[in-house]
Amino acid sequence: MANENFNEKIPLLDSTIIKECIEEKGIIAQIRVKTIALNLKGSRSENINAAVLTEKILFGSTDPNLSLRAFTAKGNLLLTKGGRYIVILSYDPSYAPLWVMDAFIPVSAENEEQQIELHQKVISHFKK
Repeated sequence: MANENFNEKIPLLDSTIIKECIEEKGIIAQIRVKTIALNLKGSRSENINAAVLTEKILFGSTDPNLSLRAFTAKGNLLLTKGGRYIVILSYDPSYAPLWVMDAFIPVSAENEEQQIELHQKVISHFKK
């Protein structure tokens, strides 16, 4: 989900989802995937569980090591082991201690600093 409000060449999370995350006290962070597993493949409840390392917190607070969950389909892992992403996470007590991944985009190695800076600008806009 890219947001073209700031720069079409640098991928950004959708500003609507960022706003909801801020209102609901979620987490926006840059992460690196340590491990990933596909559960219940082929079922309506197919999902992934991933252990991730928090590299940079853009909004909220959390531990350096997190476990997250996301629903998927057709065996799509969504994330790759060793991959780096900016994610939006929400807390759902029914999945505790896992965080639910609501949105993600890959971190662009060539534009990483700009990508972080643009996300921080969007976050600052909604925190006012």
